[in-house]
Amino acid sequence: MITPPFKSTLLFVGFSVLIMSCGDQDKYISDVTQVPIITSDIDLFYSTLDRMERDGYYESIVQTDYFDKGSDGLKALIEKDGLNARDFMMYMKEHAPFFASIRPHILDKTKYVALTERVLKEFDALLPDSKYQPVFFLIGQNRHGGTLTDAGFTIELQKNVLGLPNIEWGAFDSLHFLPHRDLDYMIAHEQVHVTQPFVPLSQSLLRMTLNEGIADYVALKLADKKGNHSAYTYGDQHYNQLKEEWLSDLDAPISDVRSKWIWNWGANMERPNDLAYYIGFKIAESYCLNQTNHAEAIRQLVFTQDYEQVFRESGFAE
Repeated sequence: MITPPFKSTLLFVGFSVLIMSCGDQDKYISDVTQVPIITSDIDLFYSTLDRMERDGYYESIVQTDYFDKGSDGLKALIEKDGLNARDFMMYMKEHAPFFASIRPHILDKTKYVALTERVLKEFDALLPDSKYQPVFFLIGQNRHGGTLTDAGFTIELQKNVLGLPNIEWGAFDSLHFLPHRDLDYMIAHEQVHVTQPFVPLSQSLLRMTLNEGIADYVALKLADKKGNHSAYTYGDQHYNQLKEEWLSDLDAPISDVRSKWIWNWGANMERPNDLAYYIGFKIAESYCLNQTNHAEAIRQLVFTQDYEQVFRESGFAE
């Protein structure tokens, strides 16, 4: 049983998220010590898997035992990703050895609660008066390491297992998974998105880039690590080339360039995915270097509604 200061009960708070957070302030939690951290879907997933291994793999079991009984976070992820019981059943069946191999590592759910408590406390110290939403640890269909939904932000634990011992990867490509040791970064990154005001992103490479790059920059301050290691290594090795290419794409239609830069897993086999995170990080870093008060600069980055101004004041294009 988890005790205060964080109340990790099965309390669910609904809210609406549009890429970042929206303006319905009644749906947010102002007291960081009251943030629900829900882990019940992990046990639910494995009880569903156990039943299918005993009774047979049927989509009806996924629907009744996992989807229907899941937390608000799981239900919101199902809706966001358009998951269906048949595909999820096939996913569980095909990768059953993988799920069995990670099981001993992820069933100690208290460690995820403690980690989340620590990161959110540190976030609150860095950015007082921030807003919060419930945090859900669950098993999804490998669409996200972490993401915002209409119920809170979710961490797909099965996607964050790189580096754990004795993993049976099977048909999975381990390059598409994230380091387990970076979960603190993932939590911090998603919490930045919770805190950011809603700014439309869909038609602007600049806004997409800074939205994610700012989250990575703040996560570095809290977790002392960066996210997509391959993107950052590649970025440092090809910095001038990438900078010139990204700047030249700013005025192009977003439909022509998004797949080169962001939310593009598998779109380009010649270089790492999500290089816009790296570019956004470098813009945020440059912005802070140009400010005299670093703490205030971080606050301005997180709470900005004017990414164009941040870009100009960063001096990145010079």
